[in-house]
Amino acid sequence: MQLVGLPDVVAAIDRAKCIKLDAYVLGRGTVFHALERAADRGADVSVDLCDSPAGNDDAKSWALSITKELREHGIRVVTEPGVGLGSTHAKVALIDDRVFYDDRNWRSSGGDDAILATDVDEALPLRSKGDVIAEEAALIRSGEGHEILVATESFGPGPIAKALLERAQRGDDVRLIYNAAEPTRGRDDTLAALQNAGVRIEQSNENHKLACVGNRVWIGSANATVTGGDTGAGREWGVELHGALAAKVEARAEDLWHEAHSPVYGHPGA
Repeated sequence: MQLVGLPDVVAAIDRAKCIKLDAYVLGRGTVFHALERAADRGADVSVDLCDSPAGNDDAKSWALSITKELREHGIRVVTEPGVGLGSTHAKVALIDDRVFYDDRNWRSSGGDDAILATDVDEALPLRSKGDVIAEEAALIRSGEGHEILVATESFGPGPIAKALLERAQRGDDVRLIYNAAEPTRGRDDTLAALQNAGVRIEQSNENHKLACVGNRVWIGSANATVTGGDTGAGREWGVELHGALAAKVEARAEDLWHEAHSPVYGHPGA
């Protein structure tokens, strides 16, 4: 497995014969246009998208416009529900015999990417959000060392928040990065409890999803939110990294921390 960037994904699409890409949302960026170029030159291209990301009308209209434009280039587009059985929140691209895993949404802007690439015969399984988040929470609770850094897009009550609180109450150095533009039920009270326990909290719109504990790193597609009911049924990817690969992702996480900004007025939900 390798750590690559978005330009590597675009380069792979530009020379591929067969591409299948999954995204929760897809913007009109470099990956989007590479998919159109590939279809125009005769490659077999298919895309799976969420039909109503974030569950609001504006996002649904965006998904419809993206779907229409892709189909105009002959790309097969399948839309799926945002939550529940049959939904997917994974960001995975099968490009010929290589598989790429993004913890964001194939973004063309922002900071460094943290995309994993591997051969198709070593592909990671897609699992329920509940299983993927349980793996991340287990690493946070039991990982060696006393420094924990977690990044997520959405944040709220759930297994990750509980694990972070446990580590903070043990006296460990716990840091959290989240995107304040992604509100979730119970988020602000959860953040306040963590802050009161000594967790240092910063905000960022980079939307990475990872956890660094000692010399081990978890990275995946799942947000650190609730995992019960329909919310925990969607398909996600997640993997624990070790060695040199973990060190590279951890270095990017530290850069993310230093580039983040403190909550306004000292309130974690501001």
